[in-house]
Amino acid sequence: MLRRFLSRTVFILLFLPLSFTACKKDDQQMIPGKVTLQFNPVVDGQDLVLDDQEFTNSAGNKYKVEKLKYYVSKLKLTRSDGSIVEFPDGYFLIEETSLSNRREISLENVPAGNYSSFSFAIGVDSARNFSTEMVGDLNPNNDMAWNWVSGYKFFMLEGKFTTAANATDAMVFHIGGNRSYRTIGLSTSSTGGLAAIQIKANSNTIIELNADINKLFNATTTIDLNTINAIMQPGEEADKIANNYATGMFTLKNVRLE
Repeated sequence: MLRRFLSRTVFILLFLPLSFTACKKDDQQMIPGKVTLQFNPVVDGQDLVLDDQEFTNSAGNKYKVEKLKYYVSKLKLTRSDGSIVEFPDGYFLIEETSLSNRREISLENVPAGNYSSFSFAIGVDSARNFSTEMVGDLNPNNDMAWNWVSGYKFFMLEGKFTTAANATDAMVFHIGGNRSYRTIGLSTSSTGGLAAIQIKANSNTIIELNADINKLFNATTTIDLNTINAIMQPGEEADKIANNYATGMFTLKNVRLE
């Protein structure tokens, strides 16, 4: 009888730490984390410098950037098991101007776990594009609302370029309209060695992205600024810019925990 009692006691004592560890692990998975997306503006890997620094695109055009703005929306994170966490009501303005810059998007209460990919849209979906409800950064005071028709500019790039005649001319790209709405997907498998995106309880996972301005001019279609330098309405020329920013402008640079 004593031997049986001692055997049961030893078993219980050995089992308790395992149960406690399992419960602790489950509790940690229940506690959400935070994700911060950083959009770093670059030109062929160099940091974007506004106004003064001159860059050259693949068509040989020399240009300077004065203003860069675009809307990021419909963020989705895909777990390694294929399940998806969505943030459907987030509309975020990313901008680089002489007065201000916004490079980060913060997502709260993200379920802990391993994620293999994520996606986002450049632009505003049709339901919100023509809605009077100003959600997130959809505020006309952000200078991203059309003043001649309802809806928003999805992407804005302004600056100057040197013409073939060696003169200075304006470069104005205001891309919008439902046909310019694009979804971009990025995964850790395409970065050549980045591990899964880990979201941990009470931690901040920082996802760094590069936004390469030069890809606007050559990702799928080469844009010569001597031919196309001003777009301010939807159409075929705007489609070329939209396809370029959807195809090659955004790349995953790094993922780290804070």
